Amino acid sequence: MARSESTDVLVVGAGPVGLTLAAELRRAGVACRIVDRLPARLPYAKAVGIQPRTLELFDRMGLVREVLDAAVPMRGQLTYLNGAEQGRVELVLPPEVPYGFAALPQCDTERLLEEFLGRHGTGIERSTALVGFAQDPAGVTSRLTTTSGDEVEVR
Repeated sequence: MARSESTDVLVVGAGPVGLTLAAELRRAGVACRIVDRLPARLPYAKAVGIQPRTLELFDRMGLVREVLDAAVPMRGQLTYLNGAEQGRVELVLPPEVPYGFAALPQCDTERLLEEFLGRHGTGIERSTALVGFAQDPAGVTSRLTTTSGDEVEVR
């Protein structure tokens, strides 16, 4: 029999979107629990581009300075085919947009968000997978498993 637990919000996935959601929930005073099926953050860049609007959100969270210190500005993109330039895209924004595009490997973005959440008392439960859920009018009951094979029901 699975043990039962509860939380206001269960965030499944500790990628940039899940971690940003959890950070915004914590800032709003909403209790949340973050689970991720992977045992650790992946050590390579699956994505590198950060949009100006995302930097605005990080600014509102109080995280933008750390992100910009770790990132490099992204001013455009060059495309090559067999060593010959085929195209160039300049990333130019109106002057009223407070941030430009930035390049930061996804693993670094996740690390910064994870550290931010840790400072606010929220960690990530690694090696924990969502294996099922059922919704009813009052909420959602999720079933999680850990690497030890334990099953947990979260309402």
